[in-house]
Amino acid sequence: ILPYKNGYLSTVCCDIAIMLIDRLVAFKIERDGCMKARILKRISAMVLATALMVGYTNVVSAGQVQATSSGRSFSRSWTATAENGTGSITYGYNTDWINEDFTWGNCSDASHTAAVRNGNGWHYGPTKSKGAVSKIEVVHKEHETSIKYQCNW
Repeated sequence: ILPYKNGYLSTVCCDIAIMLIDRLVAFKIERDGCMKARILKRISAMVLATALMVGYTNVVSAGQVQATSSGRSFSRSWTATAENGTGSITYGYNTDWINEDFTWGNCSDASHTAAVRNGNGWHYGPTKSKGAVSKIEVVHKEHETSIKYQCNW
């Protein structure tokens, strides 16, 4: 079983490797005899397993930077920042055109998504590649004072 993107497990590569090795061994048994085939099967399995792990395993990293609106007023615009390792967010409340809650998230070494939760639920920006800014700006729910801002990678 090999780890696969986003934490799922994949046995497809192992199934393919077993099928290929069985076919190769069956061919070699007919041609060279049983002992050579067993040795070849073991060597082939090791080489193929190593190649599959190097070629198809994705490193899955998980991180997050988050903040809340605790102690903040929504009577006028405000902006703040937060950092956690390689990720950062600029977040706040804006009254320039409409009253909105926003999160702009960035991560320097992984793809990431900005998010904001207000009285209307969770809202997510687009997933961006490392170094690019993911932005989410949503209408503020009137009288809502408990907002959560985050960037996930």
